[in-house]
Amino acid sequence: MRIGIILAVLIAPATVSAAIVWRGDFETGDIKQWTSFSFPNHATVIQMPVRAGRYAGRTEVHSEDRWPNGLRRVEVVYNPPKNTFQDSERFYGWSMMQSPDMPLSQAHSNAIAYWESDPLYQVIMDFSVDKDKVAFRASLNKPDGKPAGTVFRGDFGPGRWHDFILHVKWSPDPNVGLIELWYDGAKVVDKLTVQTMHNVNGMIYPAFFKMGLMHGDFDADPEALFIDSAIDATTFAEASPGVSDGGVPPMADAARATPDVAPPRLDANVPLVDAGPVVDAAVDASAARDDSPTPPAAGARGNAGCGCRVGQRSSGRGAAGPGTAGLGAAGLLILALAIARRRRRR
Repeated sequence: MRIGIILAVLIAPATVSAAIVWRGDFETGDIKQWTSFSFPNHATVIQMPVRAGRYAGRTEVHSEDRWPNGLRRVEVVYNPPKNTFQDSERFYGWSMMQSPDMPLSQAHSNAIAYWESDPLYQVIMDFSVDKDKVAFRASLNKPDGKPAGTVFRGDFGPGRWHDFILHVKWSPDPNVGLIELWYDGAKVVDKLTVQTMHNVNGMIYPAFFKMGLMHGDFDADPEALFIDSAIDATTFAEASPGVSDGGVPPMADAARATPDVAPPRLDANVPLVDAGPVVDAAVDASAARDDSPTPPAAGARGNAGCGCRVGQRSSGRGAAGPGTAGLGAAGLLILALAIARRRRRR
């Protein structure tokens, strides 16, 4: 009886942690949680401001961050597992904030986050910011055969974190696919039935997720965007990014002094191949495909020279995943069995 109770208690933590599929919260002190990235010299890890934990990400786009198609972009990329993608149901959470020292331009729009089919490179849904207003658009069709289009607009002003939770049922069937969105603690898109995967002549394509900055203004001043608490989960509770109160002013966290440590360089061996060319939803929403070639390897190998503002590695919020919980449970289980055997011998 006692052994049964012990087993039930030990197995429970591993079951709960399985709700988290992936984290991109930078709590490892680097950007290795992400599958790939473009122009990593301007994708850094910072210690303030943060939405939660000890670290956050900062993407800066400069005039030299030029893709072969002419777009300026600095992004981090997450590729979910492809074999379980179709018909899966996921909650994606993340937080973003404009940098006070390099705010987003008022002269052009920026694509800040979007899902794109792999390897069609066609946008499925996207978030863009124009004049401190964020817009969320679903590109594919509703059951009536018409594209969903822009389904939400809201404020994305500087000086505070903004929280996103996106619920998606991934399906090529417009009668099965589903989208819901919570923004800054409020539900703003409720059960939108829409196609969420591309179906081209019977070929179903999964998708990948990009965050950062992308625009087509060649003469723009540098801009920067903070990213934190990105997560792929199977429950709403796990996907709630950072503090789920709708946006605590960031200076409460930013007021902490940054430790005086030398900024280490990122690992030069991290793959720098981008997930592929991109349709710029903020610049040309009508474009179906971008066939620009992948940048030459020499241009992508700037990782080792990154001036990242990073402290020592953290064992904080992002460190304990399903693997950690499983190992802890296994160790306690072995200990419990050993105790039980000793009692039987007595």
